[in-house]
Amino acid sequence: MATEQFGVAAEIPTDHPERIAAGDTLKFEKYLAEYSSDDGWQLSYFLRGRDAGMRQTYNGTPYAGGWRFAVGKDVTVGWTTGEYRYEGYVYKGGERYRVDFGRFTVSADFQLGSGGLDIRSTNEKILDAIIATIQGTATVAEQQMSIGNKSISRFSPMELENMRARYEYYVRRERAAEDRAKGKKSGRTINVRLGGW
Repeated sequence: MATEQFGVAAEIPTDHPERIAAGDTLKFEKYLAEYSSDDGWQLSYFLRGRDAGMRQTYNGTPYAGGWRFAVGKDVTVGWTTGEYRYEGYVYKGGERYRVDFGRFTVSADFQLGSGGLDIRSTNEKILDAIIATIQGTATVAEQQMSIGNKSISRFSPMELENMRARYEYYVRRERAAEDRAKGKKSGRTINVRLGGW
């Protein structure tokens, strides 16, 4: 079943989403070839992370041999932002099997923000710090940012130029993925020469 979003019919995902903003509705369907809700299997998902207080469980409602999940905004508004792991398990009688797992990101509720907002991704922040270091305008915080186990200020000029090319590629790839998620086509092929790695 499709829902209307920005005037375009959007299909309900048939897999656990990779990200959500706190306060948004989490909705998806799941179908498993080996296990069917018609045969009495139940499917539940569990969300865990470093924050001990953020432990979520949501159970599927049987639907067409699979399950539908819907976690309302009144629940997700209280979810703590951060990186989590989800795992899905099926149950029947005394049996239990893990059937799904992955990473899940909860971002802040955009509507609740009141101050400034740094919208840059981690890769964009690193790229900006590399460029500022090359130009000699980096703040102390930018100089102290680490790539691997080494702070940006400790890289040689040649290493910084190589990392600049690398992170420019990472940022272009992120933006292309964001465009694809919004249904846009860039029509461009990204070619980049990455030296030193």
